[in-house]
Amino acid sequence: MSDIIEAEHAEPKNHAITLSPQGEVMALLPRNTDEVKSMVQVMVAADCVPDGYKTNNKPDHAKMAVGIMAGAEVGLGPMASLKHIYIVRGMPTMWGAAVKGKVFQAGLVTDYTERWYNSETNETMFLPGASIPIEKWPDELTRVVTATRKGVLTPFEGRFSVGDARRAGLWNPKRQTYYKYPADMLHHRAAARMWDKGFADAILGIAIREIIEEEEAVAPREKPDMAYLTSNEGATDNAAGTEDIDSDHHAG
Repeated sequence: MSDIIEAEHAEPKNHAITLSPQGEVMALLPRNTDEVKSMVQVMVAADCVPDGYKTNNKPDHAKMAVGIMAGAEVGLGPMASLKHIYIVRGMPTMWGAAVKGKVFQAGLVTDYTERWYNSETNETMFLPGASIPIEKWPDELTRVVTATRKGVLTPFEGRFSVGDARRAGLWNPKRQTYYKYPADMLHHRAAARMWDKGFADAILGIAIREIIEEEEAVAPREKPDMAYLTSNEGATDNAAGTEDIDSDHHAG
């Protein structure tokens, strides 16, 4: 009898739906690493793993866990995290519309514009028609994204042109995403530059994927000459020698 009474008054261990005080449905968020691991296992079992979270075509559990934890830091649920958080060079990054969404959610933007223009004439420019192959898109075609931040008079602006993409090695057949969605890719690069300049605090300083990939494409980090460092071991202990080595690496 006592067992029945205890069972009737026991708190339920599981909740099918989590509600906010306003009655809105909330995302199911992990509270510790064990719950993160459990969510990863469920996603793997359900085959809900984006290609970016696979290694050798198999789900990378550790990378998925990092993505979920990084997303939680900026207010994204587990599913949204795997969609909008991407690991680049071992660094969790946010990309695409998620960055814009978080900035607007923070209420920091008072004005926002997007446009195409000719970088040589500073005039409005239209996208090439579907009949014009991507190889013939003009270098001067530029995407410009501008936003004004609350309390700041000067707008923040980001630009990215076809010429920029070509110089960065992005405008080539090996970059299938660029060849399939050239206008979208130019837009995301321009917007990423602008968000990074004026609104990094809205995403708690997390890196923006387009910026990191662009830096990697334009100026890949040079590997140090280990033979030189070994042969000169002990010769660079002075401050001047250390400064020279550091400046060389930063310049790359």
